[in-house]
Amino acid sequence: MARQTWAVYSVKDHLTDYAFVPDVLLYDCVRVPVPEADDYERWIREGWRPERQAELLKVLGGRARPLVWDAELREHWRSNYLAAQRSANQTGADAFQATRDTLVESLPRDVTGVDTVCAYPRLSDLEADAGLTPAADGAYGMQLVAASVVWDFAVPPQLSGQPADLDEELEVLAAAVELSDGKAYRRNRRAFWRWARELQSGTVTGQEAVAEAVEELEDLVDEQHELVREVWIDRGVRIGLLVGSVTLGLLAAPLAPVALGGAALAIGQFTWSELRDRRRAADARPPVAAMFCQIDDQIRQRLLHAMKE
Repeated sequence: MARQTWAVYSVKDHLTDYAFVPDVLLYDCVRVPVPEADDYERWIREGWRPERQAELLKVLGGRARPLVWDAELREHWRSNYLAAQRSANQTGADAFQATRDTLVESLPRDVTGVDTVCAYPRLSDLEADAGLTPAADGAYGMQLVAASVVWDFAVPPQLSGQPADLDEELEVLAAAVELSDGKAYRRNRRAFWRWARELQSGTVTGQEAVAEAVEELEDLVDEQHELVREVWIDRGVRIGLLVGSVTLGLLAAPLAPVALGGAALAIGQFTWSELRDRRRAADARPPVAAMFCQIDDQIRQRLLHAMKE
C-alpha cells in the first residue's frame, strides 16, 4: 500500500488567500487544529477567524483531519513552547511552529503508513524554525546536510491574484480537491513523495547521482503540469521548495547545482544550525523530513542564482 504524506498547520495558516488550494495538490491530507467550543471566542479575539476555517474544512471534506485544540493539547503546546524558548539562544522560538510539532505528536493511533510534513507559507518561517544557514563553500566530508529542491509547481491561475471573496476561494478549493482526488493525480503526487523519501534515505556520492535525480523529478513535474492543464487550461506556476536532510559520501569537491526546465536540485545549499542539532538530540526526534514553501520572485532568484551560472 502506498504511503501517504500529511501536512500539519498552525492555528492561523487558513488565513492566507486561497488557503489549502496548493496544499491539496501536494499532500494527501491536511491536519488542522480547530477551536474547542469554550475557546471559540478567544480565537475570534486573536483574529484567527474560526468561521473562515470552518467553511474551508467543509469543502476539504475527507482530505482534512481536524484536531480539536483542547485544554490538554494547549497545555502540551505551552510546555513545548516554553522549553523551546529556554533553549533558543540564537533562534527565537516560534509559537506557531510549536503548534505544528504538537499536531505531529498527536496523530491518531490508527493512522499508519503516513509521513508527516510541516507546511510553511514562507521560506523565512522555515529558516527561523529549522535553523537553516547557507552551506559553506568547500569540500564535503561524510555528513548530514540539507538539500534544496526547486520545482515549477502548477496551480490554478486564480492564485496569481487576490480573491474577490470567500465564495471564490471555496470554488477554487473545491476544484483543486476534485482534481487532486483523481487516480492519475494521486499516483503522480505519491510518486513525487516517494522520490523525495528515496533522495533523503540514500547516500549521494557524486554529480551523476544529482543529475539523475533532477531528470527523474523533471518527468514528474511535466506530468503534474499536464494533469493540472486538463482542468485549468490557463494555469499559474508557483515555485516550490523542498528542504530535507541527505547524507553525502566522501566527496573530493562540492556538488554543483543541477537544473532542467522545471526542476533544480542543490545539495548542501543549506545546513542545519548547531541549535537545531542540539534540540534534535535532546528530544530524540528525527530531523525535519521536508517542507514546502510558496516563495516570491526575490527568493526564487536567490535560490536559482547559482543554478543559472
